[in-house]
Amino acid sequence: MRKLQAFGWLLSAVLGSAGGAEPRGDFAARIDAVYLDLGRGDKAAALAHSAALLDDVPLRDRRRGEALGVRLDALAQNVELNKPAGAALRDAIDAYVALADQHALAARFAIAQSFDRGDGAGALQLAEAALAAAPESEKPELHAWIARAAAYSGHLPQAREHAELARESWGHARGVHARWLEVELDYIIGQVQSYTGSNEQALSTLRDGARIAIATFGADANERFKIETVLAGVYGDMGRYRESLEVREALLGVAQHRYGTSSFEAAKAEALVGASLQEIGDYASARARYEHAQALVAALPDAPAQERGIISVNYGNLLQEMDELDASIVQYRRALELIGDKDSTRHARAVVHADMGNSLVRLHRYEDAVQNYRRALELREQSDGKDSPGLAYALEGLGAASLALQHAADAEGYFRRARTLREHAVAPNHPSVVPISFGLALSRWMQGDLDDAFDIAVQTAEHQQNLLRTFAADFSERQSVAYRDILMPASALVVTLAAQRGDERSISTAWHLAMVERGLVARTEAHRLAAVRAVHDPAVASAFDAWRRANSALGDAWLGKNQDAQKMKALTAAAEDAERALWHQCGQHNDGVGTAAVDLAELAHALPEDGELIAYSEGITSESAHVPVTLDRPVADDWYAFTLRADGKPRLRRVGAIRELSAQVRAWYVNLRNPNSDAAQLRRDGELLRRSVLDPLLAAPPAQRLFIVPEGELYRVSFGALPAADKGYLVESGVRVHTLANESDLAVPAVPASAPSMLLAGAPNFAAAPVDARLASRQLCLRAAREGFAAIPNAGRELDDLDALFAASSTNAKIHMVRGAEATKQNVLAALPQATVVHLATHGFSLDQSCAEPDNSRGVSLQPGPATDSAGSALSGLAFSGANVSDGSAPVGVLSAGELATLDLSRVSWIALSACDSGLGPIGRNEGVFGMRRALRLAGARTVVMSLWQVDDAATADLMASLYRARFVAHADVPEAMATAMRSVIDARRARGLSDHPYYWAAFIGEGGWR
Repeated sequence: MRKLQAFGWLLSAVLGSAGGAEPRGDFAARIDAVYLDLGRGDKAAALAHSAALLDDVPLRDRRRGEALGVRLDALAQNVELNKPAGAALRDAIDAYVALADQHALAARFAIAQSFDRGDGAGALQLAEAALAAAPESEKPELHAWIARAAAYSGHLPQAREHAELARESWGHARGVHARWLEVELDYIIGQVQSYTGSNEQALSTLRDGARIAIATFGADANERFKIETVLAGVYGDMGRYRESLEVREALLGVAQHRYGTSSFEAAKAEALVGASLQEIGDYASARARYEHAQALVAALPDAPAQERGIISVNYGNLLQEMDELDASIVQYRRALELIGDKDSTRHARAVVHADMGNSLVRLHRYEDAVQNYRRALELREQSDGKDSPGLAYALEGLGAASLALQHAADAEGYFRRARTLREHAVAPNHPSVVPISFGLALSRWMQGDLDDAFDIAVQTAEHQQNLLRTFAADFSERQSVAYRDILMPASALVVTLAAQRGDERSISTAWHLAMVERGLVARTEAHRLAAVRAVHDPAVASAFDAWRRANSALGDAWLGKNQDAQKMKALTAAAEDAERALWHQCGQHNDGVGTAAVDLAELAHALPEDGELIAYSEGITSESAHVPVTLDRPVADDWYAFTLRADGKPRLRRVGAIRELSAQVRAWYVNLRNPNSDAAQLRRDGELLRRSVLDPLLAAPPAQRLFIVPEGELYRVSFGALPAADKGYLVESGVRVHTLANESDLAVPAVPASAPSMLLAGAPNFAAAPVDARLASRQLCLRAAREGFAAIPNAGRELDDLDALFAASSTNAKIHMVRGAEATKQNVLAALPQATVVHLATHGFSLDQSCAEPDNSRGVSLQPGPATDSAGSALSGLAFSGANVSDGSAPVGVLSAGELATLDLSRVSWIALSACDSGLGPIGRNEGVFGMRRALRLAGARTVVMSLWQVDDAATADLMASLYRARFVAHADVPEAMATAMRSVIDARRARGLSDHPYYWAAFIGEGGWR
């Protein structure tokens, strides 16, 4: 979405007054003082000092003309030339011209006065006439005035030409006046360069201007504020969002320090921070910034109308992206009223009309949208020229509206022209090019050209993945995930088109892209964490420790008895600030964060003979006539599945609509985690789900080992618990299932044979359960906060069984037992990095679950707190001895997923979380499950065993004993060991006449390395 910025003298905020030092007595120093005042933004001081200077220079003094010029600049910057002070200056100039015959000064006054009235065209005409008759000594000043007037009037090429001529002259001059003009001219040149697509040049020009501004006027000067405001916008236009946000945050600090936290300057700066947050998809933070800025402006009746309009249009863009479309249109209409209809506002109005068109498309008011896009195109051509890259915004909108109206050929024409214009200014993978290319691919598909559509979609997906990879290296995990969610579903389009084409090459290409995109943010985060752990630098270590403490504070706050929304917001921001500071301190560590895509031949070679790889992936609707037409709203409609057997031939087919299949998963899952659910209904729901998501994918003869890469709600499916075709469960039919976070996990080599170093931890010494055991044993909502944690009766037996198992085996395992009162959070944290095999038996929790689970479980549930989101690592965790959340003080003894992620578990080949909900959490688009499941992978653990619901205490102890016997004594691979353990619990329960409901034996799954 485009962010509107001010342009021209009246569209750029000139900051208000603040005190300055008294200038020296000599004439040159007094002139310097006036321009220092102007450069700093001390307008009142500039007026006073220029008036005093003029009063002190007699009419016949040879310095009189220079003093008049200084006074002219001071009044012009304060928009005072059509007020009494301006009339007095005009009389003084007339008297001086009559005496000294200096008509150029009178011409400059006439130009400036016309400009002051808002008559940019009149000022330009006067300046051009004056330049034609001026002596060489006056031309630099007149070139500068032509540049100002041309920029104000929307004649950008002319503005740039004359600004460059003027700057060439003033760059060789000495004095503060020359430096002030240099910065003013760099501001014009840089904006014109940006508007006309020369962003690299704009970056260089604006950086030079900012350097001069800071060196001459100070770090908190108006000239620095003004020019770096544009610089931040250029960074954003180039997709360099981290630098854009950093500049805007710095300017907010400058404005608040110099002008006060309630000033208009602070409001404008805060709105621009909101714009940066909006660009990266951090909508909640952006909205808070905009709302605060608008509240500040509402209390300032003298705030410039056009600047208020700019805040309104940018806030409207945010509301549009948040689907508050009617509210966004209100903001756009308000912006148009505030900006006005002068020639100088054509560029600004073009932006507003294009943005309004986007909202109207989403409201399906296509004809109204087209009208706004065409008006935007007309205004932009008048303002920026017919070859300006900025025209692409209106053309993109016209393409989107044409797609919605099923005018695919028209859409193609608009998208092609838009892409050509944009690529003159930016790289093909620039954020503003990607949606245009995506629209072009859709338009070709709608016209039946599968080949061209596929090629364009592949290129678009590759560009977008490169963009996301770069972004993820610059921002926090949460912000990267938010940004991922606003990108185009380009890979999903490739998958859909590959399925329709059906050839092996297309399927292989689509699968490669799906592999690259799957978990891309997680891989980047894991790579950065590994790189930080490997850096032996005290400053990096200090920043890393600060981040860990911030994560710990956030996790403790989530578990606190009295949650406060403002406190949670502050702690979340502190954790993200600490993360950004860490990455800044250690530098970029992107090398090696590659595609993670493994060659299909290598995957086929890694498969056992009886194995099949099934990788679910997103696609868009399979009917080109119903493609998603709103390019600002990414949509993936369908699930597809890639499959591979040992023969190496990839296959791809559509599985079904995401909405319907997700509903099937939820219907089965709800009953699966409830041991008292109706068995017949559970079987019917399971059979429906199996026929929908699994049966169509199994080639003959059916594979006995399934390696599954889930997507979306499928992460909640324990596939072994699906009903078999005849009777019993899938796991009883000989099928063994293993979950992969990414296809590359399939090729992870076997763990080298060696004596494991085992950590057996848990069975904390919680108090015995009170009479209402259902509440005390498993819940951590407000009732549990009063009751406290309950003891887990079978956790001690479980640890003892595993200890005896390994002691009696030939594994030569080195066992470190941490149990009972010794099983504190601190002791477990200290022991984790030294272990290769870890077993944790304790309470677990995930915030996204309810407080209505069955009895005798190892779970605790939290009430949802303020503002949870997909990157909710702090919202799940494990409780250890001493854990307490009942007295209103800071919680202790709880290890959150956020803290787990910061550990170095690269030596851990196996970790089992024998607790409830340890594999649950919010599910991110193409990023899997957040929470402990993700945290352990980020920490470097190879294979993770975790639960999908609140597990039965006694059944879990039995299952774990069987699982470890199969894995570490019989040396079975992970899927074989897991299937063996499941079947053993089923058989044992049936033998004792107990229920074989999957609740008791199917909660745990393995993910990651499988050999």
